[in-house]
Amino acid sequence: MNVLPVILRIYLKNNTWKNFFCDPLDRKGFHPNMIEDAAPYTVEIGKHQKYGKFLKNSVERYPLRDRIVLVMKDKVWVEQALVIGAKKQEHK
Repeated sequence: MNVLPVILRIYLKNNTWKNFFCDPLDRKGFHPNMIEDAAPYTVEIGKHQKYGKFLKNSVERYPLRDRIVLVMKDKVWVEQALVIGAKKQEHK
């Protein structure tokens, strides 16, 4: 049986809410990964660049002026995206 990863993005105010969501998932056999800061997983590409190969390994994308910002699934895919031609997004 193949197991596919499920990616959810939930904004939680504090640890009480984190426990409220994560404990039941843990009991059901899911193992949630909490990411506090998405910056290490964020890359950007040019707006007119083909991004199909990036999109299948990203969690989210959004346009930003003349480029597209992608949040990748994990750090391995960030490294792959950098090899293919993406740039690490600069955070201020």
